[in-house]
Amino acid sequence: MKVMWHNGKAVSDGWLKGGVEYAVLFIQTFIDGRQQYLLWSDLQSCAALFPVAEFTIIDSKIPPNWVVSIDLNRCLVIGPKSWIEGDFWDRYNDGDPDAEEAFIKELPVMM
Repeated sequence: MKVMWHNGKAVSDGWLKGGVEYAVLFIQTFIDGRQQYLLWSDLQSCAALFPVAEFTIIDSKIPPNWVVSIDLNRCLVIGPKSWIEGDFWDRYNDGDPDAEEAFIKELPVMM
């Protein structure tokens, strides 16, 4: 799935470039209805969550490694199974080597 950022929104300034297609790595929908895309930011050299409303869908094809689930925070999540399971993001952000390996393994499928 590919999206393009609506250049000029303050939330994403310094993280994304206008006119560039970004591969969606993960979609999260909160109980209150907020939705976010996880995207890779070349400007920051990391993945980060961004409000869906800031983007236009360029290619709606869903990556083959995505599944749908409910996470520990009761959010609807769509993304790689290994990223959805348990405390993956806590472990990844803490530098766990197994989580980092799982992240790196799944990334090329969506890019």
